[in-house]
Amino acid sequence: MNLNNNAKKRETWVDVAKLIGIIAIVYGHTIQIGITCQYVYSFHVPLFFFLQGVVFSISCSETKSFSKYLKHKAYTLLLPYLCFSAVSTLIIFIVSRFISIPQTDIFSSIPHVILSLIFGKCEANDPLWFLPCLFVQSILVYGLIKCCSRCKNRVCKISLLLIVAILSSIILYITEEFTNIKFLPWKIDAAIHMIPFFVVGYIFKEYGLLRKLFDARIWIKIIIIVVFIGSGAILGLLNGKSNYLGNYYDNVFLMYVSALLSCLGYCIIAFDLTTVSILPAMGQKTLSILLMHKFPIVVFQYVITPTKILLNEPNILVGLIVTIVSIGACLVANWILERIAPFSVGKRLKKI
Repeated sequence: MNLNNNAKKRETWVDVAKLIGIIAIVYGHTIQIGITCQYVYSFHVPLFFFLQGVVFSISCSETKSFSKYLKHKAYTLLLPYLCFSAVSTLIIFIVSRFISIPQTDIFSSIPHVILSLIFGKCEANDPLWFLPCLFVQSILVYGLIKCCSRCKNRVCKISLLLIVAILSSIILYITEEFTNIKFLPWKIDAAIHMIPFFVVGYIFKEYGLLRKLFDARIWIKIIIIVVFIGSGAILGLLNGKSNYLGNYYDNVFLMYVSALLSCLGYCIIAFDLTTVSILPAMGQKTLSILLMHKFPIVVFQYVITPTKILLNEPNILVGLIVTIVSIGACLVANWILERIAPFSVGKRLKKI
């Protein structure tokens, strides 16, 4: 999913769902330990890949040439990655001269830093791994949908999508177990592992299953939300903390089931929150929050002594406050960047 997707008919609930996902990501990076951190890690990254499947336009993949599709994804995903990788590395290098932070160690080998950036891993700003990974998956699903679209029978096409998604993930998992491979360039491994979420999201859009959930009676929706999110939380906590960058999911089956249940539950909540106009607007800035939230968090974790102590406990309330403040700071920075360097956040300069 292009985090700054401008579809002709924008699904505002998707923007709200993206906001829920990015709040979970920022909170998880703020607290880092504890039961609440473990829970948000069980679904926050899969939610974005699920939403990619929901909003993916097959008509776009059939009518737009691959070269145009590739250029669009490179501009909206890779260009922001390159810009903020360079900026993040420079900032951490300067800051590390004055403050002791974990990222200081990365500069012991400059060639390693450069090589990591080329391979899609910014040591100075870990969350940026998501962008090359999303780019890779966008290319993979383009080809997958293109091939499966040749099958005119919809049931056959969906079945083929599921089989390819599940088999590719199983083959990769078995390969990792026997070879101990934990990081492929541009997180191709994570991109493949997340394809089942894309496919399920696509199926729910293709068959209108999400709309049926959205249009259900309020008491039925409440029951569904409680059951889905509750079950997802229980299974996610039983499974342990997933590490998408480190490619560690513990029990893969539990990871998939718990994440999908949570994704569906939060999508229903997102649909009912679209009437709060500020939420979709904030959700459209998800990319900028992803790019920049690491910086305010580092300040709270290593510079400000009171929050540094409280976040190590961990303190849930302080974690939520830091999350809100960090997102607010990112939105302010985004407002500035959209006007002076829109390309850095995947936007194009508006013509006057």
